[in-house]
Amino acid sequence: MTGAVVLLDLDDTLTDRARTFEEWAVGFLRQLGRPVDELEELRRLDNRGLTDRRAFFGAVAQRLGVTLDVEAVLSDYRARTGHAYVAAGIVDALGRLRASGGSSIVVTNGQSAVQRAKLDHTGLAKLVDRVVISEEVGVVKPDPRIFAIALDGLADPADAWMVGDNLEADILGAARAGLSTAWVSNADPPPTSPIRPEIVCPTAALCIDEILARPL
Repeated sequence: MTGAVVLLDLDDTLTDRARTFEEWAVGFLRQLGRPVDELEELRRLDNRGLTDRRAFFGAVAQRLGVTLDVEAVLSDYRARTGHAYVAAGIVDALGRLRASGGSSIVVTNGQSAVQRAKLDHTGLAKLVDRVVISEEVGVVKPDPRIFAIALDGLADPADAWMVGDNLEADILGAARAGLSTAWVSNADPPPTSPIRPEIVCPTAALCIDEILARPL
């Protein structure tokens, strides 16, 4: 290993999922003829993407009092949210990581087709060295095995970092696997839970830069 090995979550870490979801949700509400101020309720039901999508649309239909063809709406949702936005500064930060001799590995929960569509649409697929998706490997964060799969043949866990926005899936899971951790707060307040990442930054780009500033 000649540089830092950095594992990175995808949604709300490498991409601005909140912006993508809001654009979809506003259009969805307008199609239904519903007021845009119901966006906050859709955010709550979405729970930052942690709610299963079919369960999400079932809850949306119940909350709004409408009948939805869940499969049709789900197909449209996946197509639209595949057009993700790259998080601020991340392209340049990944470039600095690569120029330093480091490696970047995406480790994400989700469906392969959906997550790879985001990586391709944003151009991130060409900027990272490896992609590990839970559906493809049969293991879901925070299971420590997914981090071992990501690092296989590249680095020992003690020599690697995990950067992500989810304290349990990303930070706790990686810590249990033996990695150092950097939490992307997205401007949220510091965690009050027992989970204590080594680095806390408002963006993934700043977390990468702080990792690069530390001795190997």
